[in-house]
Amino acid sequence: MSASPDADGTQIDIDLLEKADEKLRKREYMRNIMRFYREEKREELSVLKAQVVDLRRELKQRVRAMKAALPPSKRSLLLPWKDVAGALEKEREDVESERVALQRRTADLKALVRDMRTWTSVNLTRNAMPTITTTWQNVSLPANPASRQLGKAWITQQMHHNATRAFSAFAFPDMRSSDTFFDVAFEATDARFEYIHRRQYVVDVPMVFMLQAYKKHLCSVLMMDWFGFQENTTLKETSGNTTLHQCLAEDDEWMNLVTGEFPQDDGSCLFVIQQIEDDEAAPTSCRQRNRMIWLDARPLPGERTQVRVLYRFAQYFDSHGYISIDDEAESWDYDVRHLPEEKKEDSFRQFVTARLVSINAKHQPNLNNHLRRMMNASS
Repeated sequence: MSASPDADGTQIDIDLLEKADEKLRKREYMRNIMRFYREEKREELSVLKAQVVDLRRELKQRVRAMKAALPPSKRSLLLPWKDVAGALEKEREDVESERVALQRRTADLKALVRDMRTWTSVNLTRNAMPTITTTWQNVSLPANPASRQLGKAWITQQMHHNATRAFSAFAFPDMRSSDTFFDVAFEATDARFEYIHRRQYVVDVPMVFMLQAYKKHLCSVLMMDWFGFQENTTLKETSGNTTLHQCLAEDDEWMNLVTGEFPQDDGSCLFVIQQIEDDEAAPTSCRQRNRMIWLDARPLPGERTQVRVLYRFAQYFDSHGYISIDDEAESWDYDVRHLPEEKKEDSFRQFVTARLVSINAKHQPNLNNHLRRMMNASS
């Protein structure tokens, strides 16, 4: 061991210092080694934990797959009682709803049968009438929607069925003729007067447009010759191929008209109209006329339409029955009160025939002008 003197004469052990320095270096080295070791262990632990998570996930998947592959036990098939109770309650509610719906439907069908039995007893005689001149009967409609729809369909289908017989009962020109034709007749029985119009003419509008005008403005078209055409829609109901129009005319006549549209195989169309005298859905005390109209429309080249019309209507009636000849003549602005009873009918017949001839002579040009004006306004 060597020693060297210091400035103050103190001896320094060099070997001892070297040993101490070496020991310190070893300790520093060991600390670094241990730090690296601990970090390595921490990383290894993290990797192991992640592997554990992955293995557990894989284990669950394998167990689930194995269970799915095995046949289920009876116990595993049983649902919790709450689920069973909930399902039974839902089924009970469905059954109850269906029961209520069936009860309502049964009540509706009973009402329909009752309405149609009553309605048929009133109107069935129309089927058995041997000639067209004896088909005037009170025509009614029930308020029940289902019965009402059947009633409208039955009335219009009966008119459609009788169309050929109706036109055959009166002479009309050949439909191939484009000449304008009109004729009027006045028939009287002990109970009433009846007016019969026969018309055949051509209008300068397509058939589809003309039928639309009748379906939307029926009352205005029918009353045009008396009060002028008014483009107010009187359509109240539409069901299937039928419509219902209602209006109170300027002379206080209640018009309640059901229509039916029947396209034919040859491209023509039959349009029928009938006054409903007794309507549960629209009761009235106003006076009315029996009205029955058959309209045969056929398309012509050049967007024109040939029209053949059989139009029958009777004298006014109200809740007390048909009005007297004095009042009927007065409704035409004609006075027969001063005449003897035996001369009233002939006098009124001559007057009303001349009046209707004058009206019919103007009907075709008036209708044609109104239809063309409507078509131009809509284009």
